[in-house]
Amino acid sequence: MRVICDDSKPLDRYSAFFDVMIGRERIEYQTFRGRTVPMTFNLSEPLTFASSKVTAGLQIADVVASVAALTAQAGEDAAPYREMVEPLMSGENMFADSSYLDLSKKHNFLLGLVLRELVQRAEAGVSLIDGLPEQWMAWQIAYDRDPPDGASL
Repeated sequence: MRVICDDSKPLDRYSAFFDVMIGRERIEYQTFRGRTVPMTFNLSEPLTFASSKVTAGLQIADVVASVAALTAQAGEDAAPYREMVEPLMSGENMFADSSYLDLSKKHNFLLGLVLRELVQRAEAGVSLIDGLPEQWMAWQIAYDRDPPDGASL
């Protein structure tokens, strides 16, 4: 695994801590509150640091982290968003739910379009959110009119 961290964070002071994970083939697990999670991992190289101002993947990570933080702090108005974010979170990490990888489902397909759009906008250096709700609606209409092969609603 290759890891790129935001250089604005204090991780660079502790990067040597992660060096013990380079080339580590044996993964150690710990069970906590009935859930077994990995405590170690295998890095292919030392941590890399980059600016989130110019690195699209870090910009997307910032958006996801911001949404998670805001939905956790917001009131009931954020409930629909919180319901989307909470299944991806645990007490110690965020884990992707593999069911979101099924692009034959309309919602997942549209989320894939959003991710692609965010990457393109980040690479172009333009606003990540301007016009995105309108674009989402246009994608929904287009999907309903002409769904991709194998699609399920």
